Amino acid sequence: MKSYLFLLTIFLLYSHALAFGEFKEIDSSDPNETETINDLLAFATREFAIQASQSNSIPDSHLDLVMVHNAYKQVVNGLNYKFNLEFLDSELNPLFVTLIVYYQPWTEEAELASYTIHDAGHF
Repeated sequence: MKSYLFLLTIFLLYSHALAFGEFKEIDSSDPNETETINDLLAFATREFAIQASQSNSIPDSHLDLVMVHNAYKQVVNGLNYKFNLEFLDSELNPLFVTLIVYYQPWTEEAELASYTIHDAGHF
């Protein structure tokens, strides 16, 4: 019996270790989380427009956010937020982008960790 409990304990610890650090979909019903997400999303879209236009990844920095397809959170030394977004550029062409924002709640500092521009409609 003790060996079964030992194996069960090892299995549960191993399963928990695998789950830690994975991106998980954000619960949009939490009002505290919603405010943070909206602030980070506004920050990330501004930073993306600046960085992508400076690196010539997009034709111009004028982008309109059309849709947030989904949003995820990952626990690291702080938090990573991943947003799959759809923009329209100044010529009304759709642009599909994944933004990852690193955020430290205890310092309230955020940075755009990365962005990926996708082929139309694919994340």
